[in-house]
Amino acid sequence: MKEVLLSADGPAYLYLVPDEIADNLEKYCMDFCDRWIWGGPESSRFIINNVACYGVDDFIYYLNKYVCPDEKARLIRTFTASVPKQYRFHPYFNF
Repeated sequence: MKEVLLSADGPAYLYLVPDEIADNLEKYCMDFCDRWIWGGPESSRFIINNVACYGVDDFIYYLNKYVCPDEKARLIRTFTASVPKQYRFHPYFNF
């Protein structure tokens, strides 16, 4: 398990995720945004008036239920101000 930073134009969240996810974070995030949200089994939950509405919590839900149910991602810390220097080189994705 490795640490990653996720945000959605607000606070940054430090999550512990499986190595495969952390090592390919952008790929998994883009697959979630571009494919799963629009065509996944729960897409009606995220599409409102033909607009996709989702955030960090939805991505973690997707990971834990559909991608890595045996090795669940979990929240470690929330940064409401700036991210401390020790985390600035972690894999990062902003939704």
